[in-house]
Amino acid sequence: MMLIDLHSVIDAHTLKLINSVGLLNEAKSLHAQLQPAANALDRLQSDNAMIADACEEWLSLLRADALNPHLTTVMKRFKEVIADLCAFTAGSDPFPASLLSSTCVD
Repeated sequence: MMLIDLHSVIDAHTLKLINSVGLLNEAKSLHAQLQPAANALDRLQSDNAMIADACEEWLSLLRADALNPHLTTVMKRFKEVIADLCAFTAGSDPFPASLLSSTCVD
């Protein structure tokens, strides 16, 4: 996982406006939580992204330490997506179906 210095992402003028240490720490925390989802979306917007890539990105979101406070919600969405993918891939390309077979929910 690539760590980004928040000071390099947020311009100096904005940092000067954030004079509360608590607010700055909360902004850093939110940035850390959004970064894994932003990275996943960036990779999946590629012209050559496949269903297997989406599965891999979901699995990486489940493993992201920054998302631990939201793990229940991420897991709920993951199960919804996986159920849809299992229905979509049933009887089609065996690679995605076999990839998802251990996580498909009846």
